[in-house]
Amino acid sequence: MSNQLRTEDKKGYSEIHADRIPRPDIWSPLSFLIYVEDLTSSSVSRNMQHQLYGAHDSHAAAVARKLEDLFSDPSVKKNFTVRAFDTACVFLVKHSFIPTTRVLFTRMDEYELSFNAGTFNAILRGAASLKDLHSYTFFLQTMVRRGVKPNGETWIALLIAIQRKSVKLVIVGTMRERGILDRTSTLKDAVNQIIGDEVVAHLESGQEITAFFDFMDRNYGLDWVSVSAGNRVLEELGGRGLLLQCVDVLGFMEQRRTKPNLVTLKTLLGHCSRQLDLDGAIQVLRVFRSLFRIYPEEGHFHLLFKLAWRKQLLNCCRVLWRYACMAAAVSYWTQAFVTGSLALSTSSQQKSRLEAWRCTAGKCIVGVRHGDGNIDDALRLSTVRQLVTMAGAATPLSEHPRFALLRKKVVTTDLEAAKRYRPTSALAEKLEEALAMDRRWFREGTFKDSSTMWKVENGIDVPVKRKSA
Repeated sequence: MSNQLRTEDKKGYSEIHADRIPRPDIWSPLSFLIYVEDLTSSSVSRNMQHQLYGAHDSHAAAVARKLEDLFSDPSVKKNFTVRAFDTACVFLVKHSFIPTTRVLFTRMDEYELSFNAGTFNAILRGAASLKDLHSYTFFLQTMVRRGVKPNGETWIALLIAIQRKSVKLVIVGTMRERGILDRTSTLKDAVNQIIGDEVVAHLESGQEITAFFDFMDRNYGLDWVSVSAGNRVLEELGGRGLLLQCVDVLGFMEQRRTKPNLVTLKTLLGHCSRQLDLDGAIQVLRVFRSLFRIYPEEGHFHLLFKLAWRKQLLNCCRVLWRYACMAAAVSYWTQAFVTGSLALSTSSQQKSRLEAWRCTAGKCIVGVRHGDGNIDDALRLSTVRQLVTMAGAATPLSEHPRFALLRKKVVTTDLEAAKRYRPTSALAEKLEEALAMDRRWFREGTFKDSSTMWKVENGIDVPVKRKSA
């Protein structure tokens, strides 16, 4: 079918070689553009890459060659458009084919197409991200030669290209003198490029983060704050274990009406996980809920679960598993931890503490229950009890043909909890309660001395409500 007949809602090409994407039957500026869009929007999954291209080629490289050949074909040059060229350049820069982009620009010079600053800035930013100053200089000179005036985005690309802090600060100073930072979006982008170095220098001088904010306000006014800048500051503070100052940053962002995002939450929980600081993670969850109404998703639950698992906090794992199930946010690896544990025997042979944890944990974690004594609850608890009994028997689990079926049943039921249940308490509050219980169990020797069944029946309760139909 001719590309000219393609409708706007037609899906792009996928899982086919770039050579098989059809060229137009009749060339026109529109059909040329559509063909370029078909090439640049096509995709091939990782699994298909080797099958289509072998070990030494890729779909992106094949598309890049097709674009270079297309824009070098004199028979279709009358159909070239700025939009088609922009589309091609965005693809080439995204996939780091900067030399190919230079070739196309050189060939386009003879066609006298009028490019705007947006085209050049996208390419300059790509070259800058690769720290390719040679190509950056080439495109900047081409931009000036064509009479295209650099703007704030051009300067931002230069900041990205430069690595030395002192040079970046000189560039920002020049931008301020020329009034380029008067535009708020440009100011925020410029600050994003220097704030990492600035906050490191400030922290190494031993000053508090509040003093740093005063410094930034004096130098850049009150409009410099952005989510990206906040995330960079939090990355530095979190890496140093300065959680209380991280909370100060969140409060500052709230005062400046700058709402953090899910990346912010993942950054902080990631630091808490690496530092084995569940108390800190609970505080982070509480702040995000109360100030910003931001709640954890799959990646966040995984970081929290991995932290609780590494610290062998049974009740905390129980809370996190069940809340993640009710949020439909169980990661592949979280599920693997639990299902792997469920499959292990708990028979009485001597085990190390780590082995005992791995054998026991999954059986005490599973079983999202409504808690109102209805028949569903009774069946679920009965299933878990059967699993525990079979796992603790002296006979090999392979001789219990129902064991695998019961295991699958309880996990599947938990993973479907999001359809029926929601928790009655905030995650931070319930997790804090679970952490206190785990610490008491360790202090009193309960975890070590109690049976798996006792832990199943006496672990923390996680109340839930049925969702209305």
